[in-house]
Amino acid sequence: MSEQIASYLRNKGSQCIFSCYNKFTSIIRLGKDNINIFNKNYVVYKISSKNCTVDYIGQAVRSLDAQKKEHESSINKQDEKSVIYRHCSENFYEFDFENESVLDVKKNKLEREFSELLNIHLFSKNINKKQTFNFYLTLIRKE
Repeated sequence: MSEQIASYLRNKGSQCIFSCYNKFTSIIRLGKDNINIFNKNYVVYKISSKNCTVDYIGQAVRSLDAQKKEHESSINKQDEKSVIYRHCSENFYEFDFENESVLDVKKNKLEREFSELLNIHLFSKNINKKQTFNFYLTLIRKE
């Protein structure tokens, strides 16, 4: 039918151009799929205790999911180097690994470490060993 219309218009001295209403872009979504925040890399995160009001603030280059598995493994292996394991074993507490939260995403290592220290300072009830935020504050004040 469309060829007949085009032929008729050509005979009358007009040109016909066909276009499709269903564009390819309407069928296929452009861009990348959204990444679940727990699969993102370069995060600063918080894990809360189920039994008390303390939190653990950490930062990871790898995904939060991989970091969570590492923390759970340190508890299962009874790793004395892990502050999470020590808190759990000394107080018979558990951490809520299912409800951890991402506080920040920073690719730059210094920015991520600063964000971690800032959040350790903001969440004052934590079990973190790193408490050197005051050092960074003095550096900022000098500049």
